[in-house]
Amino acid sequence: MKTKKELIIEAWINLFWKFGPKKVSIDQIVKKAKIAKGTFYLYFSNKEELYETIIDDIFIYWESKKDEFIKKYPIIKERILIKIMYSLKMFEQNNIIRNIIFWNENYYFWKVTKEYIESLHLKLLKPLLWNDESMDYNLISKISFFYVNILNVKSQFKNDDEFYYFAQKFAWILVNWLFTDYESISKTIDYKNIKI
Repeated sequence: MKTKKELIIEAWINLFWKFGPKKVSIDQIVKKAKIAKGTFYLYFSNKEELYETIIDDIFIYWESKKDEFIKKYPIIKERILIKIMYSLKMFEQNNIIRNIIFWNENYYFWKVTKEYIESLHLKLLKPLLWNDESMDYNLISKISFFYVNILNVKSQFKNDDEFYYFAQKFAWILVNWLFTDYESISKTIDYKNIKI
């Protein structure tokens, strides 16, 4: 049996898909969850806090798995690859996060912005990479988010197996590129003075 908090979250997500986060009212949420309005306020101060909680819970779940994940994948390159592939699957299955990453303005609400998601991702990324100060976590995070854009071309593949085969090969290219010549990645060029 679901807790009242779970009923509230489930109701909000269902309404969210239908109307978007800004248009859903607390009255709609409690009606859909079949609970008293006062019960909503036992768990959340407002609908903005509810939205932030839903987003945070996704990252809290991942954080709870990090020790197990590190133990299972002790080689850092493999761990980054698995993390990138897991992110792809998570974003494919989680419409909220995917739309935030793909800059869908309808999904930005209160504290939940692309920057907020990126800050949570960075917080999660550091322990997965052993807090190695030589690593550019911002770059790795951006590569991870950039990589997820391949979901936009999934329909061009015959089936899921073909798409995920391509996705894994592309992820390996990115990971190997990161580790082969890591120093060159962080260098910049004066693009204004490039002559052709």
